[in-house]
Amino acid sequence: MIGEIKECALGERPSWDEYFMLMAVAAATRASCHHVRAGSVIVQDRQVIGTGYNGAPPGVKNCLEIGCRKEKNGIGVDGQLNSGTCIAVHSEVNALAHLTKLMNKGATLYVTIFPCSSCTRILISYGIKRVVFKKNYDGREFEIAKSLFEEAGIEVCRLDLSPERINDILFNHPKVDFDVFSVDEKKRINEKGVRDAYNIIKEKLGEFTNGV
Repeated sequence: MIGEIKECALGERPSWDEYFMLMAVAAATRASCHHVRAGSVIVQDRQVIGTGYNGAPPGVKNCLEIGCRKEKNGIGVDGQLNSGTCIAVHSEVNALAHLTKLMNKGATLYVTIFPCSSCTRILISYGIKRVVFKKNYDGREFEIAKSLFEEAGIEVCRLDLSPERINDILFNHPKVDFDVFSVDEKKRINEKGVRDAYNIIKEKLGEFTNGV
């Protein structure tokens, strides 16, 4: 059930909810979308800690500058939502980005699969400056996301670690007094090869996360 907040009578001092909703309305006026104006404000202990409006991520030209990219591809405003063609970041996400941008500024993301276009827009908004990926899985989605990173000036690199190198890093280092993997586990890997490494790592993760 959704609760209903009644607005105060005309002429009265605004309530806290009205006060902060007014800020969200004001934030929406900064939106850079031809079709939608939305604003968000995040408040804690009656203090504003994040604001945002819908529009292109930092460093990417918005629709007021170059026109709607969906329309240029023959897609209506209601068509193919979150298809990757629209480059806008929603106001809620931009408000959250406001919270974390200083913390994430200059950060590097390491990811096994290249981010989709939706995640790419969020990563740019959050201040990620470098992305290192292992694999990409969709040609069209990859090209859209890559072009957004390039436009925003984000460094993108590929590090496709081979099974042999992963095995070498995990199991073929000098002997230490106490290690993540036991001597028997390392012996099993050396005897059975890379194929069995996954099961051993899975068992080890299970030990660490049991009961979490």
